[in-house]
Amino acid sequence: MGKLLAGVASRDITPDAEMLELIKNTTNYKYDGIYNRMSVKVLVLTDGQRRFVYVCNDLSYMTLNDDLREALADLGVELKDCFFSGTRCHNGVSGWQDKRFDEMDEGHKAYGKMYLKALVESIREAAATVRPARIGGIVVDSWINTFREQYTEIGNFESMAHNGPRAPWLRVVRVEDTEGRTMCVLANYCMQNCSLYWNSHYGQFPYFASDVAGQIIDYVEKAGKHQFPLMWSCGAGQDQQAITYSLMDKMEVNDAGEFYYVHDYMPIDANLKLMRFYACEQGQDILRAMGKIEHYSDEFVYWSDEEKIDVPSRKPFGHPPMVFDPKTTNVKPTQGEKPIPFRFKLAVIDGIAFCAVNGRCFSEIYKKVADLMPFETTVFFDDCFGSVGGIAPPKYEENPLNCHASLQTDTYTMRMSYGACFTGFNNLLNRYMLDTNERYGGAPYPVET
Repeated sequence: MGKLLAGVASRDITPDAEMLELIKNTTNYKYDGIYNRMSVKVLVLTDGQRRFVYVCNDLSYMTLNDDLREALADLGVELKDCFFSGTRCHNGVSGWQDKRFDEMDEGHKAYGKMYLKALVESIREAAATVRPARIGGIVVDSWINTFREQYTEIGNFESMAHNGPRAPWLRVVRVEDTEGRTMCVLANYCMQNCSLYWNSHYGQFPYFASDVAGQIIDYVEKAGKHQFPLMWSCGAGQDQQAITYSLMDKMEVNDAGEFYYVHDYMPIDANLKLMRFYACEQGQDILRAMGKIEHYSDEFVYWSDEEKIDVPSRKPFGHPPMVFDPKTTNVKPTQGEKPIPFRFKLAVIDGIAFCAVNGRCFSEIYKKVADLMPFETTVFFDDCFGSVGGIAPPKYEENPLNCHASLQTDTYTMRMSYGACFTGFNNLLNRYMLDTNERYGGAPYPVET
């Protein structure tokens, strides 16, 4: 344990015109221009001995391929001490798999190498510029995206998001220097950052853009006169989404009392205005939360570890079609050959916990894991280093209509996924409690099956 040192750095990861054209011609991304810039931001916390590296990407998700693993190793960064988070922006370039960049199509290859260079430079700069600092955190409510409980027996007729417990938890971590000046702010919220998705899908908005999160980041950084970066990350928000990919799906009824399904999406002008409304509302929530943090620590009390659980799959690995009958709500997943590799991380820095899992958790799981953790602030990242798909509570398997159609191939991964997620973090917490028993006291938590 030593005194806390912190360093911050960022790099632009927006493609130039030539790269954007290459991406358009060789990938599924069909962008005609740039709506706003994107970046990778890095926070390094250390005492001069151990290092915690937090990376926030304007990406939907990413996989740690060998290029990234080797770059981190060359920097002396252990994977269990490196947390990748994302804004889960769906209007960028992301989703590279285990292949090396040279093995990918030309667009992903060019963008991946540019991203890798930016990441390495950011980590080096942040590590080289650490200075004495303090860290504090808080959990508040932000209600901009919680209109969700609309499930009925005939279907989920939402215009906002999937049925589930409201998830207003906004978790804010602020790092300041010894003179009280903000060095960076982390904001973690349960919301998929994909408002523009369908507008882009239908060709109405063919632009590279950082979506709702980008607008929130813009708001807070402007309010701070660009003196510090905001690292906004998606919490476990698979079932809470900004106007559900801009969809306005609904179940209409005719004069004969017969229901019929209407698939529609929000016009881009209205969508952009609503995005800015979200940004102004949550931007204010983040700024207020920053001012409410009372406890700051200048000690680097640090613990980290990771857990791996391979769970047998009840369907083929990946995203194959499934048998789904909306009339009977029967789902018939087939037996898979490959186990599903769940990967969990836990890092604790003087009362602030960072949790991560390589899947898209539903907010009910987020709440269960957060309630399990005996810390002042628990930040939860999902889908941050590859994805095993949606991780849903059992009720979503029991009521398949209570889930967005696009998630059917993901969400019914297996009934055990809920338990595996809880068990993974529970095992990490057990080890934490055992390793730090003298400081925190108490017995390890029992594993729930």
